[in-house]
Amino acid sequence: MYRQIPGGPQGGFGDFGGESEKAARSVFVGNIPYEATEEQIRDIFNEVGVVLSFRLVYDRETGKPKGYGFCEYKDTDTAMSAMRNLNTRELHGRNLRVDHATRDHGVEKEQPQASVSRSGTVGIGGPVAPPVESLYGPSCNPADAPELISQAINSLPPEQMYKLIKEMKDVIMKNPVEARNMLLQNPQLAYGLLQAQVV
Repeated sequence: MYRQIPGGPQGGFGDFGGESEKAARSVFVGNIPYEATEEQIRDIFNEVGVVLSFRLVYDRETGKPKGYGFCEYKDTDTAMSAMRNLNTRELHGRNLRVDHATRDHGVEKEQPQASVSRSGTVGIGGPVAPPVESLYGPSCNPADAPELISQAINSLPPEQMYKLIKEMKDVIMKNPVEARNMLLQNPQLAYGLLQAQVV
């Protein structure tokens, strides 16, 4: 889900061109501490130029922040300046990751019809999209997770396990920092990879 904080001229988002131009002047902000507020993040990104909008992504089921968002500037030069000057900026003991918004950052793609504004519900802040079924299947008791992961790995054919390990190795070789962050944020994946090697 997205939460937008208006900014810019007349408090609006402005119409500065098409989607590709908007993506070019927007930056991806990752590794955001969960205790950080949107206002704190917005203040940091205002240091390099006027922020037109900032969207913090929230989990649809829990309503909690996912730890990443997108910041839109008025032009590509300001976005480039943010990437140069704010990447690895420390906030609450974590280094922010600032990169092109158009790159794949290992986060799930949001479907436009499934995006929900956190600013309210029907009648207060606008309509809320219907609940979307999780791509990861039903949730489970955390104590049962290791057994369920082992069962899932054991059900895979050897070729698919090999392909899974090979693809993860490619990710690690091409972008070790992003692979490390992905494994730290998804311990189930690390456990699944270990199980795939043991089987």
